[in-house]
Amino acid sequence: MSEQQNVEAVRRIYQLTNDGDLPSVLNMLSDDVELFIFGSSKVPWAGHWRGRQGAEQFLMAMGKAAEVKDTEDVLVGAGDSVIAIHRPTVRIRATGRDADFNVVHVWSFRDGLIVRMREYADTAAWEAAFD
Repeated sequence: MSEQQNVEAVRRIYQLTNDGDLPSVLNMLSDDVELFIFGSSKVPWAGHWRGRQGAEQFLMAMGKAAEVKDTEDVLVGAGDSVIAIHRPTVRIRATGRDADFNVVHVWSFRDGLIVRMREYADTAAWEAAFD
């Protein structure tokens, strides 16, 4: 896939995730996908998730704990990767509070499928949202 196709795939995966269309999200992932979400145990979806089953568990944990209300994204293609400056506004279900976060995602592609996503975020802000 071209850099632009990869960028559009990331844009689509954000929209599908926000819409709760987990089957379509999972179809965009390789069987051996790895998701790295840095953070403490306060953040239910933080961790290292492997394979489509792990990705599904990640998405379910995130959906159960938070509702995405809005996002602002800047996406840049870089060969087989996409760097996303992602700014979600979410409502934390346990606290009922809305919070904005600064996040960078690095998405990696192989044969048109996502094989890796690493999230770099303000982990202190995520943790505070759950207090």
